[in-house]
Amino acid sequence: MTNLPQPATAPPADPAVPTTPFSEPWLERLRRAMGWASGKPILMSGFSISREQAKAIEHRRLTLRKAITGTHRERSRLIAELAAMLAGMPAPAGLSDLAADLRIHAYMVAIGDQPAWAVSQACRAIIRGETEHKRYAPTPPQLAAMVRDIVRPLRRDLEDLDALARIEPNAPPSPGEVARVASGFDDLRRELQPSKNEATVEAVGEGPFARALRDMAAAQAAAETVDGNA
Repeated sequence: MTNLPQPATAPPADPAVPTTPFSEPWLERLRRAMGWASGKPILMSGFSISREQAKAIEHRRLTLRKAITGTHRERSRLIAELAAMLAGMPAPAGLSDLAADLRIHAYMVAIGDQPAWAVSQACRAIIRGETEHKRYAPTPPQLAAMVRDIVRPLRRDLEDLDALARIEPNAPPSPGEVARVASGFDDLRRELQPSKNEATVEAVGEGPFARALRDMAAAQAAAETVDGNA
């Protein structure tokens, strides 16, 4: 009988499964507004990234990258998950201990760079009969493909976070820029106000032609009034 590697204790509880950072509405809006021009990510008109948002994007980017990258520290957990999966599936007849060790090694080569939470999901789905592998354990390439399918949506999220992180955030205006803008508004307001000379001319000056037209209009109105009273 072949002895598969057995963990000293039961497999640990499921590791925390990361969720998409784009569940946050503000971040999803930025993703929808993002496009590409000349190979560089840009935002549609009317959208921008503040410095605070840029810091939040960088934090979520690093957190997600860590969550979807396997580490050497997770090796014992990967072996425990593989052992549990293989123990629940029929083993090839006549499999020697050396062959069993090599089999585990082949699986580790296939999935060693994948996060433990994704490998756990794949192995437990196999044990529960939720995959096409109901009679025999999947081969290392098949298991690796299953794990990649589990991680793929989050890898796409990471690609979008990487792109958003490349977009320059809006810099807050300096005190000098604020002062220049305020001065410009003051100048514009003065230009729009009528000058003292313009007000004097408007109050005093009509020109002789304008006065004649006004007098003619007044005389015609008076004549019409007299005719009406007759």
